[in-house]
Amino acid sequence: FGNRNGNPHRWGASFLADDYTIRDVWAAYYGAITNINVALEGFSKITPANATEAAELSKYRGDAHLARAYYYHCLMLRWAKSYNPATASTDLGVPLVIKYDVNAQPARATSKEVYDLIISDINQAKGFLANTPGALGAKTFNIDVAIALEARVLLQMQNWSGAYNAANSLITGG
Repeated sequence: FGNRNGNPHRWGASFLADDYTIRDVWAAYYGAITNINVALEGFSKITPANATEAAELSKYRGDAHLARAYYYHCLMLRWAKSYNPATASTDLGVPLVIKYDVNAQPARATSKEVYDLIISDINQAKGFLANTPGALGAKTFNIDVAIALEARVLLQMQNWSGAYNAANSLITGG
């Protein structure tokens, strides 16, 4: 294992929640989500001076919603049970933090609640990124990235037809 991440490979008594490898990944995801939440709150206070600024602000909002959806999806893949439509409303997911509060100690939300936020964020991102077309080899978020994440999330949620439709729209859309 290259002298890295040894505890998961050993499955020993030291593979616990206080392992720095696990702790740091969890903290990084929630640190990014905190920054996104602060940005989203700040975006609502901005009044664009012209159409160019309005378009830029829309792109930033789309980027933020898509990034938050991605981070929550990653958290759910790593720290929650696989999504089961029959039990999602009772299965525990991860804590939902959608507003910055340094004193908050959120409890775990259900898988359904977390995936509802993920889908909501993706839908908002698709609206904000509608005027940012996909491009081969793109290095920034665009509408195609939002649809691709939607397909992946719907696949994880066992929404086979939704995942197919999202993926197929990218494949057939050029």
